[in-house]
Amino acid sequence: MPRILSRVSVRQFRGSPAAQAKMHYQVFEDHLTVTSELAHVDVRWQAFLKAKETTGYVCLYLGPMVAYIIPMAYLAQNQASQFRELVRRCVQAAPARGRPLFRTGS
Repeated sequence: MPRILSRVSVRQFRGSPAAQAKMHYQVFEDHLTVTSELAHVDVRWQAFLKAKETTGYVCLYLGPMVAYIIPMAYLAQNQASQFRELVRRCVQAAPARGRPLFRTGS
């Protein structure tokens, strides 16, 4: 069921007006910044309940049905690895809510 929810989240995101505008993500040790022509948002890692990776995307959940969808295709392989590690460290360091980011052994 969680995998289906992630796919639905990605599909809904692709259809939203915010997804049609070019978005820029900046990743910092203590927060994530998302900028587009419609919005500028700084989100501290502690705000995320959980993170999940689907094929090509990392979903950072603020609530059960609210997530930032990060397309991994725009990252070089080493950047993607660094981003995954930062998300693992920071989202799991947030107050204990949600499930682990990735399955162990992957």
